Amino acid sequence: MNLASHCDPSSNDCTALSTDIRSCQMQGIKVLLSIGGAVGDYSLASSDDAATVSDYLWNNFLGGNNSNSRPLGDAVLDGIDFDIENSTGKHWEELARDLKSHSTSAQNVYLSAAPQCPFPDGELGIALDTGFFDFVWIQFYNNPECEYTQSNALNLLSSWNQWTASLKVGKVFLGLPASPAAANNGYVPADSLACNILPVIKKSPNYGGVMLWTTYYDKQSGYSSFIRSSLCPPEYGGNDSHKAYNWWMWLIIGVGAALAISLIFYLCCTLRRKDKAEGDGKMNQAMNIEMEDRASNEDKMLSFESIVASREMKE
Repeated sequence: MNLASHCDPSSNDCTALSTDIRSCQMQGIKVLLSIGGAVGDYSLASSDDAATVSDYLWNNFLGGNNSNSRPLGDAVLDGIDFDIENSTGKHWEELARDLKSHSTSAQNVYLSAAPQCPFPDGELGIALDTGFFDFVWIQFYNNPECEYTQSNALNLLSSWNQWTASLKVGKVFLGLPASPAAANNGYVPADSLACNILPVIKKSPNYGGVMLWTTYYDKQSGYSSFIRSSLCPPEYGGNDSHKAYNWWMWLIIGVGAALAISLIFYLCCTLRRKDKAEGDGKMNQAMNIEMEDRASNEDKMLSFESIVASREMKE
């Protein structure tokens, strides 16, 4: 959650968001407060400074109760997002450790980070090595050396492999602009994402999903709807890795079709044999009846001839 340009905590008008926050949480959506950003000067001067910031965040936005004024009212957020883009890069690992120390078996303090895609990140590299972060959404935009450019995904995929190999804890997300207007560069057309990128990065064991900047642009473009389907359009062939990734699906379909045809053929043969057997039985029965009738008629004729012969003899 980014409060910038939405409300002013100093005037206490952000408390109106508490109902919306609880509504999201009731639907299973984690709500985190994002700190940092690309604008402004901010830093942590020392370990004590990190501890002070941790206490402030805990008591004013998370599960602490040692504060007379909570900017978001009585809503309790689920964690803190580190969007550190303009800092000295020092003591953020200590802030992460102090915040994570408040986690309990009943309530986890979730931590997330949004590093730039060049590896390692100059601001959050040390903090990410601690293993305290549950979610890492890497920004693969506004960074020409590791973003998608002119139908070429090699730099992006190479950087993705570096990040996923280094992060042993938490889930890693592919951070993308939700439309060409959302960033200076790095936008990935939806068909290229579905056919050439997602089939590759989904193989990473710590793959978590796709992060989009921002909701505003996503509502205009509908980009997330396409990602949810993750379907490569028929008019796009995708790359060979995508086809190889799905070979087993075609194998299952082929085997299933062969079994179905075999079963139908077997049932047809069985029914034909059954009909033939019933037909032969009826024919045999008819022949038996006909033979019995003939035998009866012959007996009657013999009996009649015997009577006539007897009368002639008497005369």
